[in-house]
Amino acid sequence: MFLYHQLGQLVSDSACERKDPGSNPAADMVDAARNTAWDLGKQPNNYRSNYPTQEWARRSGLRCPRLPLLLCLLFLMGVVTLAIMKAPTDSLVSVSALLPVLRSEVLQSLGAPHASYQADVACFQLTDVMRGKVTLKQDDPKLIQRIRTHYLDPPSNEPYNLKVGDDPSQGQSAAIMEILGDFRDGFFIECGALDGETRSNSLVFEKKLGWKGLLVEGDPKNYKMVVQKHRKVWTSNACLSTKPFPHSVMFEQRFNLGKINQNVALGTNKAGLAEVQCLPVYSLLVALNVTTVHYFSLDVEGVELEVLQTIPWDKVDIKVRILTCTFLRKRLGIK
Repeated sequence: MFLYHQLGQLVSDSACERKDPGSNPAADMVDAARNTAWDLGKQPNNYRSNYPTQEWARRSGLRCPRLPLLLCLLFLMGVVTLAIMKAPTDSLVSVSALLPVLRSEVLQSLGAPHASYQADVACFQLTDVMRGKVTLKQDDPKLIQRIRTHYLDPPSNEPYNLKVGDDPSQGQSAAIMEILGDFRDGFFIECGALDGETRSNSLVFEKKLGWKGLLVEGDPKNYKMVVQKHRKVWTSNACLSTKPFPHSVMFEQRFNLGKINQNVALGTNKAGLAEVQCLPVYSLLVALNVTTVHYFSLDVEGVELEVLQTIPWDKVDIKVRILTCTFLRKRLGIK
């Protein structure tokens, strides 16, 4: 009886509701089966049975039908099932049409952003993806195209606009050359590029050895200075992601002491703070069609390990990685 009640409710609640009997044969048949089951199920209060299960049901306040009734119900179930299978398709479509609404309610209950549906596929705004509300794989084509068009600036064709010599790295680049040698046409990543010149670990490789590379600087103010240096490498005004997908952060703008502030809500309008896009290292490399990095200089004020953990090492070959002393002291517990 409960099954027929629920089945009848499902059909009567579909989009093709009946205005008069006979307009929906499947629903009429379900109603008839339900009414028959209800009438046949009524038993007098003094009904007794020699079967223990029926006696238990009587004592529990339940009416247990006889075997013929069970056979009748099974027969009606088969008839109703067959009728539904042969029913007009619009009654089935009306039920499936509710699925996007149900999916939307489930997603919203989980804190997901609003989604539209196309052919039962949830579609989200790319801005929600970039802010980390919805995740994509690091090499997703839509993400890679977005990075190429919005977060990568090509090498400058204008003359250098530098104030220092060829090697302002304070000895770090020399140490790297001892490891790698002074070969030409390598590729570097320098994250924490600052102004593109001051204490740059990559400038000498670019100017003297013709290396290509990528400068990454999160602070929008610093990045303007990077662009003005007319470096001959790719540049990106972004942070390196600490998660294996894009997300946004609030960034403290303090020149060489700038860093991510995870205690401030996104969108906070306060002097000295800026919302900055974070991108996975691997996504940037895919956008540049690069799989081998000869030198990776990473200076992100204490979250170096988190950045490295996002890299799929089976897909990228990084020869040498130099981390900041701040990172090493923090991880080793050195004051």
